[in-house]
Amino acid sequence: MIPNFDEILLELSYRVEGGIVDLTKESQLCVLEEVLKENGVTNMNEIVQKARVYFSYLNEANDIKAVS
Repeated sequence: MIPNFDEILLELSYRVEGGIVDLTKESQLCVLEEVLKENGVTNMNEIVQKARVYFSYLNEANDIKAVS
C-alpha cells in the first residue's frame, strides 16, 4: 500500500501546534510517526528519518534562495 502523503501532511498540520509542519522538531516527528502508524505504513521509522532529511534539505534550499 502506498500512503497518500498529501493527506498525511494535512493530518499532521492539524495535529501540530500552530498548524505549520516543521520536521526538524522531534515532537512533530513523533506525531508524524503516529499518523503513519494510523495509516497502516509498516516502515514508518524509515520514512520518518527520510522525511527529516528531506525537510532539512528543503529548508536549506529556501534559505539559500532567500539570500540570493
